[in-house]
Parts: sequence; C-alpha cells; structure tokens
Amino acid sequence: MLNAPKPLGASSAAALLAASLLLPATAAQAQSPSPSTTGSPTSTTAVPQLHWSRCPAAQQGDPSLDGYQCATMTAPLDYANPTGRTIKLGLVKHLAGGSAKPLGTLFYNPGGPGGLGSVFLPAGIDGFGPDVLSTFDIVSWDPRGMGGLSSPTVQCFDTEDQEGALLSSTSFPPLTSAQQQQWTSAYGQLFQACAGRDDELLTHVSTADNARDLDLMRQAVGEDKLFYYGTSYGTFLGATYANMFPSNVQRMILDGAVDPTAWADNTSPLSTFVRAGSDLSTAAVVQDFLRLCGNSTTQQCAFSAGTPDATSAKFQTLLTRAGQQPLVVDPSQPGVTDSDLVALMTNSLYVVRPVPGFSAFPGWTGLATQLQALWQAGTTSPAPSGTAPGPQSPAGAQSPTGAQSPTGPQSAGGGSTGAGGSAAPQPYHGVEQQLAVICGESPNPATVSAAIDQAQTSLRRAGTVSQNWPWTAYCVNWPAKAASSYLGPWNKVDTPVVVVGTTGDPATPYGDAQAVAKLLPGARLVTVNGYGHTELFNPSSCAQAFLSGYLTSGTLPPDGASCSQNAQPFR
Repeated sequence: MLNAPKPLGASSAAALLAASLLLPATAAQAQSPSPSTTGSPTSTTAVPQLHWSRCPAAQQGDPSLDGYQCATMTAPLDYANPTGRTIKLGLVKHLAGGSAKPLGTLFYNPGGPGGLGSVFLPAGIDGFGPDVLSTFDIVSWDPRGMGGLSSPTVQCFDTEDQEGALLSSTSFPPLTSAQQQQWTSAYGQLFQACAGRDDELLTHVSTADNARDLDLMRQAVGEDKLFYYGTSYGTFLGATYANMFPSNVQRMILDGAVDPTAWADNTSPLSTFVRAGSDLSTAAVVQDFLRLCGNSTTQQCAFSAGTPDATSAKFQTLLTRAGQQPLVVDPSQPGVTDSDLVALMTNSLYVVRPVPGFSAFPGWTGLATQLQALWQAGTTSPAPSGTAPGPQSPAGAQSPTGAQSPTGPQSAGGGSTGAGGSAAPQPYHGVEQQLAVICGESPNPATVSAAIDQAQTSLRRAGTVSQNWPWTAYCVNWPAKAASSYLGPWNKVDTPVVVVGTTGDPATPYGDAQAVAKLLPGARLVTVNGYGHTELFNPSSCAQAFLSGYLTSGTLPPDGASCSQNAQPFR
C-alpha cells in the first residue's frame, strides 16, 4: 500500500494524489528526474529458474510465513547491461487452495514504494477473497534495493544505530520552524552519507526497473501474460508496466490508485504527495473519524465526547497539550509529542479493522482507545520524537502501503549496499530506501526554502493533521537520479484494467481512482463506499465478486459499479 508516513504513506508513507492550489513552478523550485524511457525489453535477459522452498521465519510483529513458499531470483541491476552486475530478488508465494490446477499466477505489489511482499502478502491475503485464493497462486516480492529477502539494500550507513543517531532527534512531521531546520539539516547529512556508497544501485531502483523485474518474474513462473494486483504505489507500478509492456498484460487490478500524472508532474512547486492531494484526503478522513466517533458511544469509540463537535474540540485540545508537553502513558517510554500524535492518527486511519497478525495497525477502534489513553495521560519533559513513543509507537509502525518511518530505521534481513565502511554493513529498513525511488524519479522541491514553502501551503489548506505528507518526499540534494524512468505517456495500454477506489481513502484520494480510470484506455472503475486505504485491506464482498469475476473469466465490472464495505467504523 502507500506509505503513509512510513510515508504512500505510514510515517512516511505517503500516498499520492490530486491537488488544488497548484502554483506555477520555477526552475529553482522543482527538481526534474531523468527523461522517460520505454525501457529495454527483458527478452534479452536469460530467464532464471526458481527453486521454491520453505520461507524463513517472519520478523517479530510481522505476519507469519508458515505455509508460504519462497524463492530467490537473480536479475540484472541494469537491464541495458544484462551480463553485468546482478541483484537478488526474494519472492514469496501463496499456493492456490482449490483442488483443480491453478488458473495461473497472480502477482501482487503492496506499494510503498518499497513495501515488502514478504510482509504484506501474508498480511493482506484474506482480502483477495475465497474465489481468487482457490484459483490462483499469488506471488509477491521484496523490491530491488528495499531489503527484506532481497539484496543488496539501499542504505546510507553500515548499521541502523548510525542512522538512528542522526535521525532520532528529528520530529516527524516537523511542525515548528525549529523542527524543520533540524529536519533539513539531518536529512542533508543523511543524503551526504548516501552519496558514493553505491551510486550504481541508487540509480537503478526506479519504477521502470521494478517493471522490468516484474516482467522477468512473469517469465520465470512460466506465464505468457501477466495477472497483476497492485495497491497504492503498486498501482503506479502497474500502470508503468502496462504502458512499457502493453502486449504482456492479461488482467490487471489497480486498488487505491495513484494518479501517474501527479507523480510525474514537474510544473508544480508542491512535493509528490501534496500535489497528489494526499494531505487533503487525510484531513477529510480525520474529520470523518471524529464525526463518526462523536456519534458513537464510548463503548463503541473510547474517545467520543458525546457529539461530533465536542469530539473534534477534544482532539484539538489533545493536540495542543501534546505540543506543550509530551504525554506519558508508560513511564518507561518517551512521551508522545504533537508530531507523534499526527503520525499516529494518520497511520492508523489506513485500516478500519485490525489486520490479524500485524501488530502495527490497531484499526479505528484501537486508535480511539489509544487517543483516550493519551487524553488521560500525564506529561513529562520533552523527549525526542520518533523514538518509540507510547502507547504504540507511531514512528515505528509500518503502513499497509509499505512505507518506512522517516524518523529512524528498523532492522531487516537481506543483503547490504556494496560500498563504504570498514566492517560488513548490516542491512536495515531505513527511510532512504523509499526516497531512492521517490527522489530518483518524481519531481520535488530542489531547495530547503521551496520545501518549507510547499509545506506551508499544505498547512494552510489541510491543517496540522496532514503535515506528514509535505515531508514524506523531502528530496533536497538527494544524490542520485534514476538512470531509466517511465513517466508517460499513459495511453499505450491495450488491455482493459480494473481500478478500485474507496471514497474515504486517507492516502490516495478517490478522485485519483476516477482520474486513473479515465486515463487508461478501456479501464473500469469499482467504487467502494467506506474508509481505509485500499479495498484489499478493508474488504468489500461486493467488490471482491467483481474482481474475482474479472480475474478468473475476464468479465469487466459494469459501468458505475458501486459497493459497500463489509466493516463500518465503530459498529
């Protein structure tokens, strides 16, 4: 899914979509990536053999991989040089549950960019619905450079402790002028540390590179054409693949769609997710959360103050208190600041009901319980933001879009970056992995002042609760640009795809789904009336019926297809 702040979208996660208040950009305000390319075909690359076996144990807090199969695929780092340096991609497979031979292999990408398939496939598996689960083998992967089961990993330091020492004092999002200065200084040092470590890797983690990996995986599992399900940023990857390899698509679902034109826009002074409108979408869903909570009993929503207005006022008071003095639920943990509260609020809106086995997402009812615990909490002296604040760390949580918290790294398996350091680097999940994709290809403000200006624009139009988004794509002086990217055109698709949009998506606005359905020739839109980021993680049996019919038989949903969600907030 999108990193929502981990950003498209949990503490960095961010997501991406349609915006208002777009101002004309100047050359000094916007960074432009390298030109679009159609990409070299993977037909010149030898198709690797896959050897499936039992998966390794999952990281603590991640869903179990018991019953899944894993494999490693060797791929060129640079498809223009297929006999040069190689990388290892970790694949994970859920076997079809039916008695008949599977119809084929359905590939799934959870978004991020950088979301690990080895985490999000088992987390979201039930969202595919029984028909798809019985008919298809479902395969996902840990994308190039992003760690997990794949190697090498994009990282700016040899160890997570080194990166943590630099970023632990930053606040995400940085709300005050002092916090923003601290943020820009720390990230400037982070980017300097990235430069020269493995520039070749940094320039070959683009969406187009991932699309080529996907085409090689398709061939490796023996599929003539691609069956694909992408969520959040994974929809941008899907749209990219469908335009780079239009004759290779069998069926494609884009759930929680990112508007490709917003991702590629170099005419706006706004950063990727602000021009996409993610800040506006988050602000609207926060208001709906407080309204629905206020219309519920305290047994249904612990944070309810009895009415929508009173509950909104209560939240604003809580935010003000956290800004004055960190709130303490557990004395053994750092207090929760206003930045932490914004990150917690944004991240937790992604999933209406908790994801079994995925401890990072408490659902809307769980979020209300955490807010009430903070309301009843005491205060303490200020502590650094993003260092495991209680009752649940918003900075360490992973969003269902697969994004990474910009306030610090998390340890991970996988390989290491190739250069730098006297000791062998220890792979970890750091914010630089996501930024390598975003900053490498999506235009973003090129100066500190321009980055702060666009954050102020977002603050004026969307308020404090959305301020994760302006800082999720902070790219000033990022050291590398993608060697090969695809940023349009988007009309080369020759197979009708299905786009899914949730009306109350806090990361990828419903308007983006409408725009993508119009952008891709022959596409059909399925509207899900409800909340949360993507239908896959917030299921609708009605939508699942449309999607399974499309995947298994090619039957397109009817024009104007509209569905309700299975789970309603606080009910």
